[in-house]
Amino acid sequence: QVLQAEVDAHKQQIIEKTRRMNHLLTINRLPPELLGEILLYWMETAKGQSATTDRKWTKIAHVCHHWREVALSSPRLWSSFTLGPLDWTREMLARSKRAPL
Repeated sequence: QVLQAEVDAHKQQIIEKTRRMNHLLTINRLPPELLGEILLYWMETAKGQSATTDRKWTKIAHVCHHWREVALSSPRLWSSFTLGPLDWTREMLARSKRAPL
């Protein structure tokens, strides 16, 4: 248990240092509203390529913690989706909040 606690503490330190490093990137210093608009533009471009990219664009929320926070706080990113499994549809509806579908 002690060893696992040490491993967990080191993992947390790595996460925190990675976030600090990511914060130094120019794009991550943009105002969240502007980054959200950039993500929205990219998402619309990616969706226009083919139906198979419908869910692939959501991986943008996995780039880093900051991008995930911005993406999840941008309802318009989630307001256009193809109906799929019930859990996917519910998640997209929740993330789109009150944005027009």
